[in-house]
Amino acid sequence: MLLVQEIRALALGHLTAEPGGEDFFLVDFGQGVGGAIVLDGKLYAQPLPLSGELGHSPVEGNRRRCGCGNIGCLETLVSQRGLLESSKSGVHSPDSTVHVPQSKDEWERLVGHVRERGMEPWLQDTLNTTAKVIAGVLNVLGIARVIVTGCLNEFPDFVVKHLAEELKKCSLWGQFGEVTCQSATHRRAAGLVAFGLDRLVLPAEHESGATPRHGREIFTFQSKLQN
Repeated sequence: MLLVQEIRALALGHLTAEPGGEDFFLVDFGQGVGGAIVLDGKLYAQPLPLSGELGHSPVEGNRRRCGCGNIGCLETLVSQRGLLESSKSGVHSPDSTVHVPQSKDEWERLVGHVRERGMEPWLQDTLNTTAKVIAGVLNVLGIARVIVTGCLNEFPDFVVKHLAEELKKCSLWGQFGEVTCQSATHRRAAGLVAFGLDRLVLPAEHESGATPRHGREIFTFQSKLQN
């Protein structure tokens, strides 16, 4: 049995769809916020599944408690729950303690509200903060392409477009060239197949089975080729 972290499966899935594409940083927004890096056509990896933990970057002034145990993590603002809490308060409120049920109806109402009325200040502030954190990653890695998957893509196109514009302002690449920020669908199945084939054809050393903090989902790939 092989283990693969969900965010890595998403990145591998996107890589299979664009095998000859440029390096990219995939950011997935949902119950949490995670990232995965692809450089030179390969998924960046290390023994412990702790790379790409974009959602646990601290945000100054943010007092929301995160599931990881820390206070102020980015994902408390831009995850589905974080966005719902901010929309409930009507402002970008890092000190908000409002508990908003994560129901499909609540989320659909928020998406509809943004579609009808555009982006309110709290959402702009959240996207601007998110862009700054992502830009820091781009500046360190020296790449200029971001793939956005997950719940942000359920909003009208102008939401991701605003994120892209802020990325250009905040990243070094944006000062001298082009920064690409594009929406993409989840390609988990393709990523799982790619991961399984890679391990079957080119077996790697046994990777640590440690489970990441805050319950980041781990998928299993069961090979049917038994000795």
